[in-house]
Amino acid sequence: MFSSEFFRKYARIITVAARIFGIWSILVGTFFLLSAWASTSNRVPNVLVGLLAIAIGVGMLVARPVTVEQVQSIGKSMRNDQE
Repeated sequence: MFSSEFFRKYARIITVAARIFGIWSILVGTFFLLSAWASTSNRVPNVLVGLLAIAIGVGMLVARPVTVEQVQSIGKSMRNDQE
């Protein structure tokens, strides 16, 4: 139904999107930590959200990239569930 080239492009898009999300999460976490340092109100929530966002960003950056075989197996299992 779908070619291997489609799955290769799809896997690449997912991997790039995850890396971009990871970078943005680290930036957002840094901004939350800076705002916690700059202001005295809401300091604890800003620190917690900042550390959580940085942890999510690092997790997205160190995660293994999605492979074509993974995308194909997900597609096969979804087609089998529909039948």
